[in-house]
Amino acid sequence: ARLDREFTARVAAGVAVQPGALRLLDRARALGVPTALVTASERHVADLVLDTLGRHRFDTSVASGETERGKPHPDPYLAAAAALGVAAPDCLAVEDTPTGAAAALAAGCHLLAVPSVPGIEPGPRTVLVTSLTEADLADTAV
Repeated sequence: ARLDREFTARVAAGVAVQPGALRLLDRARALGVPTALVTASERHVADLVLDTLGRHRFDTSVASGETERGKPHPDPYLAAAAALGVAAPDCLAVEDTPTGAAAALAAGCHLLAVPSVPGIEPGPRTVLVTSLTEADLADTAV
């Protein structure tokens, strides 16, 4: 419980946003591409993140505990795709951890990965970048 309080306090103090993330989200909005926040964090933390990033940038969100199984299972991404009214194979997930990447790929999503730790490999549906500043929605195969 203490760790959860400390983590929540850190998030409330300011979410560290990956460089280029807001630009990608705003570009998606400009193109009419629906977006979702899919997180392994609890709802109260997800809400802090949404408030920090701007709720207007997301059409829906899925937090830990809101699906039968969490990441690395596909359930959170499948729930987000359903809420957006799209098929998971038509989605592009942006992830930084192997657990999140596994969930996105298991759901059938395409993956744009900015690895924060080792363990994500390039593949037919996976593009690796060192920073989201390198990413362009026009370059994705979705």
